[in-house]
Amino acid sequence: MSISKPRRRWVVLAVLVVIVIASIRALDRTMPIENYRVVDQQTLAVETVTGPGSWTRVTGVTETPSSVTITVSSLQAPLPGSAVGLWLELTVKLSEPLGNRSVVDGRSGRGLGLTPSPWPPMLGP
Repeated sequence: MSISKPRRRWVVLAVLVVIVIASIRALDRTMPIENYRVVDQQTLAVETVTGPGSWTRVTGVTETPSSVTITVSSLQAPLPGSAVGLWLELTVKLSEPLGNRSVVDGRSGRGLGLTPSPWPPMLGP
């Protein structure tokens, strides 16, 4: 029994969609957060390093009475020269004021420190 031509096209299209989605998911990685700064009591800015052509965004914020855990992910574009690291600051809006809560990197689980001045970090002498 053979598959009809229109049905075969749908099967091929479905397989291609699955391959594309799997490839995109393989290129989407959690990124380390270097530091954070307080913009106001309900807004933080986190710093990470990304590459050119990457889509980097906050993918998770979990608030508890004692901590705020933030996860950043980046969809890495496999482009020539993408090994260059670029500093990026992302804004996080909290549902409650930060107060005395600690800020935690969702990737590593480590507590983050406040951003050293000046921001952005100065490169070179």
